Amino acid sequence: MRKIFYLILVLLVLSGCSSNRKRINELSQRVATQEEQITFLVSQMRVLNFEHSRDLIGQEILDTQDIVIESVEQPPQVIIVSPAIPSSLTDQEISRLYNEGRRSYESRDFAAAIRAFSVIANEAPEHALAANSVYWIGESFYALADFSAARLYFQRVQDQYPGSNKFVDAQVKIAMTWIRQNRRDIARTILEAVRRDFPNYERMSVVDQNLRLIRQ
Repeated sequence: MRKIFYLILVLLVLSGCSSNRKRINELSQRVATQEEQITFLVSQMRVLNFEHSRDLIGQEILDTQDIVIESVEQPPQVIIVSPAIPSSLTDQEISRLYNEGRRSYESRDFAAAIRAFSVIANEAPEHALAANSVYWIGESFYALADFSAARLYFQRVQDQYPGSNKFVDAQVKIAMTWIRQNRRDIARTILEAVRRDFPNYERMSVVDQNLRLIRQ
């Protein structure tokens, strides 16, 4: 557009007609006005393109949120993730974590207890407190009414630490998880085995209490 204007301007100047100066001014104003209109239209197109792109992005975000919401609505699962700490824990660090886990358990902060005990169980499985840590993870899940997860950790005590002082306790707790899940037949078999194999078990009253519960 500007090139056309300049071409007209040059032709008129070369013609030497002073009477055309008014015409030149009018053309100049018209061209300027048209350029402003074009600039305005271009800017509006950019705005519209931006708004359209933003709407598309916004819809993608909403779609993603829908997926997330659908995922959240699924049955919750507790996942233990080991904290990113060095694997070579000192005895002092292990003792601190163990005491922290017990305090959390006693204050009914079972998620915090699981995190603390899991560090020991995963990072120091050969330590003297490892078996107890695994056991208390099971107790924490039991307190959260996640009996399947609790049973896995009680069974882990039996499988990995057969010489642990928590071995029989874990066996009794396995039976109790089955009771909570309405499998009294399995629980009775386990508890009767405890009575037979460990007659001096210091918590035999718990065994008897649960056997009475089963027989009701």
